[in-house]
Amino acid sequence: MMKPFPIAARMPPAPSLLLKIKGMSAQLPSLAFFALALAAVSVFAADDSITNKNSRIGPFILGAEVSWVPEDEADGAEYFDHGVKKDIFEILKEHKFNYIRLRLFVNPASTNGYARRRAEAFCDLEHVKALARRARAAGMGLLLDIHYGDTWTSPGHQEKPVAWKEFNFQELTQAVRDFTHRAIYEMKTNGTPADMVQIGNEISDGMLFPDGRRSNWDHFAALLKAGIAGAKEADPSVKIVLHHHLGRSNERMRPWLDNLIQRGVDFDIIGMSCYAQAHEGDWKNNFDDLAGRYPDKGLLVVEYSAQKRYINDLMFNTPHAKGLGTFIWEPTRHRQALFDKDGRNAGGGQASNFTTDQGINQGARLPGTNLASSANTPANTNLFESTNRNFGTNAAAYGEFRRRRLGGRYDANELFELYPQMAKDFAGVAPARQTEPAETPAPGIPKSPATNQPHP
Repeated sequence: MMKPFPIAARMPPAPSLLLKIKGMSAQLPSLAFFALALAAVSVFAADDSITNKNSRIGPFILGAEVSWVPEDEADGAEYFDHGVKKDIFEILKEHKFNYIRLRLFVNPASTNGYARRRAEAFCDLEHVKALARRARAAGMGLLLDIHYGDTWTSPGHQEKPVAWKEFNFQELTQAVRDFTHRAIYEMKTNGTPADMVQIGNEISDGMLFPDGRRSNWDHFAALLKAGIAGAKEADPSVKIVLHHHLGRSNERMRPWLDNLIQRGVDFDIIGMSCYAQAHEGDWKNNFDDLAGRYPDKGLLVVEYSAQKRYINDLMFNTPHAKGLGTFIWEPTRHRQALFDKDGRNAGGGQASNFTTDQGINQGARLPGTNLASSANTPANTNLFESTNRNFGTNAAAYGEFRRRRLGGRYDANELFELYPQMAKDFAGVAPARQTEPAETPAPGIPKSPATNQPHP
């Protein structure tokens, strides 16, 4: 079994904060849920030496973000592998995925929220906890991605939750701390403790605009420190991830990291989106530089789609075993998807693996694929989310649109077969220096390839 993060070290929240969380059950989770929590993947070095801290000693993370699954299932989606209907987590597990990333919005049912036209508040804490139970039942680790908004947040779009819009900065900072604390605490009492948590999503330009814009580094850092404090109070063992959207740009990432570190932002892992490069070698050059320049940080690709083998090989072979793993973003129906629908790839495709754009658009989509056909839709959006506004308040029309386009049969395609091979190639090596022997990974859990050559 994969080595878990220690549960004994996890602490309850401060009593003063519990008073603020209405309707929270004080009952501890069942022994069964605690048993399932033992399946979490430990990949980090315990040694506190700078060069070894947050290096990989256990299984390489082969992860997936699958937060669309519950709402697609509500629209009638079903998943098949070789003609057999299966739970999506069973398919992922059988193809050697070992981690799941789940996104959390503050209040997706708000007037400006992600789920405002839906009967259910998808991506709220209750839905995240339910999906986390399915992931834990499959023996997978968990990365919680907190969007500090009621809907998508991304580099140029970090809108405050509706309930926080009138807060002064002190109140806003406290809200970040309290919400993060609540999320991590409830994940733990749910029997699904988060192994890692992102304090914000693609916060390259800051968070909670205008207060936390990057142009005000002190405010930005204060908000991050509030979120980190809330997470650590609820669970001291949770690993903290900060997410930049340009994993190809060392020029952009270094000053971002330096400014936050100089202001005392204490985190464990540098998270990156890696959808396309401006030039061949951008990813490798950035990964290698970050691994040497910030020796106490691990590296993690938290979003990617194409060049599946290539990006995993690069991350695995990052110097000093700093590459912890990767998460493919929404592989059921985004870009180069792992599923087909109606005989075609269920994703939006990708026109190129390269782009000269230094902004947030990391690559155009291919026209003519199954679910998305807009030629220049930005990479960090989906056709459905970008066109939702066309339905206005007509929830019935929007629901019918979703059922037609997102319900139905999804068949695992040949791209899935890359992952068992990667697991085989990466399995069994503990590359980081250790003060005590690491637990031997179970058969089939990732290991180091001998080469680092580009792959399709």
